[in-house]
Amino acid sequence: MKSQKQTLPFVVVVALLAILLNQVFWIVNMYRSYQQELILALNDGMERSLRKEVTERIHSLDGPMIISFSPLDSINRDTSEIIERKIQTEDTTIYVKVKRNDPDVEFQILQYFLINDNPIKINQLKEYLLTELKNKGFKVYDSYIEYYDLKGDSLINQNKPEKWLPFSVVSTDTIPLDVLKSVGVKAFVSTSPRPILAKMSFQIVLSLLLIILASYCMIYLMRTIFRQRKIEKMRQDFVNAMVHEFKRPITNASTMLELIPHYLLKNNTKMVNEYLTGSLLEFKKLTAYTDRIQRISNNERERIQLEKVEVALNPFFERLIASHSANKYKPVEIEFMLNTSRETMKVDELHFTNVMDNLLENAIKYSGESVHIRILVHENSGKLEISVMDDGFGISNRDKKFVFDKFYRVIPKSNKKTVGFGLGLTYVKAIIEAHGGTIRVMDAPTKGSVFVLSLPD
Repeated sequence: MKSQKQTLPFVVVVALLAILLNQVFWIVNMYRSYQQELILALNDGMERSLRKEVTERIHSLDGPMIISFSPLDSINRDTSEIIERKIQTEDTTIYVKVKRNDPDVEFQILQYFLINDNPIKINQLKEYLLTELKNKGFKVYDSYIEYYDLKGDSLINQNKPEKWLPFSVVSTDTIPLDVLKSVGVKAFVSTSPRPILAKMSFQIVLSLLLIILASYCMIYLMRTIFRQRKIEKMRQDFVNAMVHEFKRPITNASTMLELIPHYLLKNNTKMVNEYLTGSLLEFKKLTAYTDRIQRISNNERERIQLEKVEVALNPFFERLIASHSANKYKPVEIEFMLNTSRETMKVDELHFTNVMDNLLENAIKYSGESVHIRILVHENSGKLEISVMDDGFGISNRDKKFVFDKFYRVIPKSNKKTVGFGLGLTYVKAIIEAHGGTIRVMDAPTKGSVFVLSLPD
C-alpha cells in the first residue's frame, strides 16, 4: 500500500509532464511551420529584389549591353541535364555549363558582366527586400545583406546596423549572383513573433485549456483514489474497533452466565444475582453500541425527527456535569459558566443530551491522567452559543478537516490504545445541523480543543 501511494503521484506527474511536453512540442512545431512561411516569403522577396536591383544597374549603364548566346538548336540537340552555353559580348567570349531550362541563367549572366564595373548595391537591395516583405504583410524590425566572394570564401561587404536586434532572426541561403558562382548574397531579417503568435492564438488557447483540464482531471482522480483508500481504511478501523467493543461485553456476559449454574448448585443467590445484574449491564452496553451505530446510519438531516421542547439551561447542564464528573477512571473537573439572560433553549432533549455526552466523553477520553473541562453558554449575534473547552491532547490542523467525517478517528500518539468507532462527532454534527445550527472546532488558548455549538432562536 505504501509503495502504491508513492507510485501514484509519480505516475500522475509523469503523465502531466508528458501532456505538457507534447503540447509544447506541438506549439513549437506549429511556430516553426509559420516561420517557414516567412522564410519562403523572404526567399521569394529576395529573388524579386535582386531582379529589381540588377535592372536598376543595367539602366544606369552609359550604353547598351550586347550579349549573345549559343544557338538554341545546338542546345536542343544536347539531351543531357547539364549543358554548355557560349556567351559573347563585344570583347569577351566565355563557355559555361548550366542546367537545362534554368530560368535564372540569363539573370546570372547579366550579373557576371556587371560584377566588376557595376557591383551590387546592397543598401538598395535591402530597401527593395523590406518593401517586398511589407507588401506581403510581414512585420520586420530590420534587415541586412552580406555580400560574399564564393571562390575565396570571404565576406566582401555587409550593411549590418550597429543596433541589431538578434530576436527571431531568419535568413535566406547564400544566393549565387553570377553564372560562374563567384559571388553571392545572403539576407538576414529580424522579425516580430507577434503576427505568428496571433495566428496561433486559437491553438495556444486550446493547448492551455487541454493542459488545465488534464491537470484537473489527474489531480481529481488522484485525490479521489486517495480518498477512497482513506475511507476504506476508516471502515477497516471501524470494523476492528466495533469487533473489539462488541467482544468485551459479550465475553464478560458469557463468562458470568457460565458461572451462574455453578452458584445455583451451591444455592449462592447473592452471586447469582450479582452475575445476572452484571450480564444485564454488559448486554445494555451492547445495546447502546448497536443503538449508536443505528443512529449514525440514519443521520441525514431529512431523516432525523426532532421533538423540540423548551429545556431549562441550568438544570440540564447540572445533570450533565454530575453524570460526567463521577468518572471512575480519572479525575474530572467540569467548570460551568452561564453568561446569558436566557433561561431555556429549544432543542430535542434526547438528541441534544447525546450530543453533549459525546463531546464530554471525547474530552475525557482524549486527555491525560486528569482533565479540566469548561462549558461556556452565552449569546453571540442573537444565537445561543455553547463552547466545550478541554485541556486534552488537542486536534491537529490536518485532522480538523476530517474530524466530523464518518469513521474518521483522531488517535493521539500519546494514547494510541483509545478505542471508538469514529462516529460520535458525525452524529453530533448531524444533530446540530438538524437543529439549524453549526458546529466548529478550534484550538484551546493553552492546550486542548474547543468545540463551539451555535443554535438559532
